[in-house]
Amino acid sequence: MISILGCGWLGFPLAKSFITNGISVKGSTTQQQKTQVLSENKIEPYLIELSDNQHSSIIYEFLKNETLIINIPPGRYLSANDKYLENLTTLNKYILNSNLKNVIFISSTSVYKNASAEITEEGDIDAENKLFFAEQIFRENKKINTTIIRMGGLFGPLRHPGRFFSGKPSVANGLVPVNMIHLDDCITIIQKVIAQHYWNQTINACSPHHPTRKKFYTEAIKLYGGTIPDFVEENGQKKIISPQKLIKDLDYQFIHPDLIKSLNTLV
Repeated sequence: MISILGCGWLGFPLAKSFITNGISVKGSTTQQQKTQVLSENKIEPYLIELSDNQHSSIIYEFLKNETLIINIPPGRYLSANDKYLENLTTLNKYILNSNLKNVIFISSTSVYKNASAEITEEGDIDAENKLFFAEQIFRENKKINTTIIRMGGLFGPLRHPGRFFSGKPSVANGLVPVNMIHLDDCITIIQKVIAQHYWNQTINACSPHHPTRKKFYTEAIKLYGGTIPDFVEENGQKKIISPQKLIKDLDYQFIHPDLIKSLNTLV
């Protein structure tokens, strides 16, 4: 059995994929009405809000597993980012007093500074990015094995990139490369980390294909049916996130290696 903290756009289909493969899942949500949806999909539901003074027995029961996947980005919190870190620090205290062995923390390639370069896992970190501090909370917990997955821009069903810029009059930096990843690859990479016991690592999860912002979003908007904006052909900083460590260490082959072709899966 696996616990998934945050059964949203990524966590919910991830949980369903585990269940399809015969692995039981405990899933958390902050919304009472969604507990029924989780239950209907054979996910054991837990109503967990780390910012509340929640009864500790509920969280300890949720953590009564070998592996926890933490999938709660800062954007889901209405309060300041510091509250996000405070909530994760609270979670870490519960983990310290549990028998949990492994943690996968879903992070983002936004932790890296902008630079016109290929960015590996050793790339320079944006010191102001709260996700990096969040990574450190669990990385420094020596009682558990922690793997950090820094994901590129997420897209897939219910998150069509064609709607991101549709209707805007203009979009800057049309010639910069995009760093994106399809939901199917997100799910498969997480499952491979667990299956291959790939612990105490940090990896970039991002497609090896980097079309320009103009090309990717123009094609996405065409398929979505929106209005294509004027992509200003400025170069900007050509930051390219490298997934080579992931490809090499996990012998990973992307399900959607071509981002333009992958857009057809969303129609």
